[in-house]
Amino acid sequence: MRLRWSALVLLLAGAAGCPPKVLGGAPEPVPLGQEVVDPVSGARCVRDPSTESAVYMDRNHYFCAAGNRLIFIGDPERYAYHR
Repeated sequence: MRLRWSALVLLLAGAAGCPPKVLGGAPEPVPLGQEVVDPVSGARCVRDPSTESAVYMDRNHYFCAAGNRLIFIGDPERYAYHR
């Protein structure tokens, strides 16, 4: 997988406990207990406090698995608007 430098820096920041942001501002989060769709896998899951997330272009994106978040951060343009 080819990562951009900015994505790699963000991955390392995430590993250091920084907020899970990619780009953009701070949009309103989806309420806990609401169903969300993972943009990478297309799977549906219910948002809870442990749900992985990232912000891209002023929009929250939620993931059913941590690996999907890493895939998204590596190439957000590919997944952000296709589901």
